[in-house]
Amino acid sequence: MPDIFVPYEASGVTSFYTELRSLNAFRTFAFDYVKDKRNKWLSPKRFNEEFNVTNSLLNAFLNFSESNHKLEIQREEFQVSRSLIVQRMKAEIANQIWGEQGFYQVINTENADIKEAIKAFN
Repeated sequence: MPDIFVPYEASGVTSFYTELRSLNAFRTFAFDYVKDKRNKWLSPKRFNEEFNVTNSLLNAFLNFSESNHKLEIQREEFQVSRSLIVQRMKAEIANQIWGEQGFYQVINTENADIKEAIKAFN
């Protein structure tokens, strides 16, 4: 039994989000997105602090997923999963630039387990 119990947080996970992940839509979009931006940020930390997924970037991702992966956009499920989609997009963009270090710098920002561990040590 762990010292600190953190309940699994499944809010925001929908079949639409799961399908985006299984089709590698995040990764393929991020690969194209960073092709001329690889030197724009100095570090994963700075990227995480400075970069925001805008509505236009999010719409570009949805259009990309629809046309390149033949994915039908589920608007209701998209709204439920919106924050997870934004976080995953940002993490995959960081992954394309810095690999796992960049990915985890971003994705762990909202990880409930990590947040509880930090609170326990403070």
